[in-house]
Amino acid sequence: MTGRSFSTLIVLGLAAVSPTTASAQSVYLCNEDGVPLDTLGDDKSQSDLLSQQGLVCAEAGKFRRAIVLFSEAIKHDPANGTTYLNRGTAQTKIGEIELALVDCDVAISLQPDRAEMWYDRATLLLRAGALARALADFSQAISLKPDLAAAFCNRGLVNYRLGHIIEALADFTKVIQTGAKDPVCFFGRGTVFLVTGDYQKAVDDFGAGLRLSPGDAAAFSRRGQAYEGLGQVQHAIDDFRASLAIDPSLVSAKEGIARLQQASVDH
Repeated sequence: MTGRSFSTLIVLGLAAVSPTTASAQSVYLCNEDGVPLDTLGDDKSQSDLLSQQGLVCAEAGKFRRAIVLFSEAIKHDPANGTTYLNRGTAQTKIGEIELALVDCDVAISLQPDRAEMWYDRATLLLRAGALARALADFSQAISLKPDLAAAFCNRGLVNYRLGHIIEALADFTKVIQTGAKDPVCFFGRGTVFLVTGDYQKAVDDFGAGLRLSPGDAAAFSRRGQAYEGLGQVQHAIDDFRASLAIDPSLVSAKEGIARLQQASVDH
């Protein structure tokens, strides 16, 4: 038994303990000043129970308490990679990225055949700006689980940031072709089309993404730039204004409106 992975539950969006159950259990498990731990049985049984308690606390947002519980679980069963992964995810929630990376390293060394181990370390490396290492880890996760859409989408983002435009386009398209309704992938591919000058495809992808996530100011601004590239000035202005209605400080939208207004004056 490898145990449930809080990291997989949180990062990949899978089902976990129901909110009602988590809320009820967290009342007595997750007080940060400490609650007696009910750990009867052998080390493996104690570790499993502590891990379950840690999951309840993590899902209730009691991350520091969850870390304590996961740490206790590790003392009883130090060979369970899932527990390190769960503790690492809880560490990220309180901003302890370096500690989380250490836990991910241990988890991978213990269970290198599990895609979520590689995926989670890749997301941490991405946050830390270690793009080349993140790319390698996302690729390893995909090799272990070729249908892991989140890994393709995130690898696409990394490829784009590294200037690997063709590879980024392929990654985003792979996810979109599965029928997944992920606005990040539509926005990512739309951005690729925008920078390559394929403005109509950019408009289409940003439109698809905005139907899924209509509150994304940057996406409105980028679609405005695509409309601008197509010469559809009023559509561009409408999108820039929609962007600023969501985020009045967004520079790209302000610059877009100013640019189009200046072009109108010049003509």
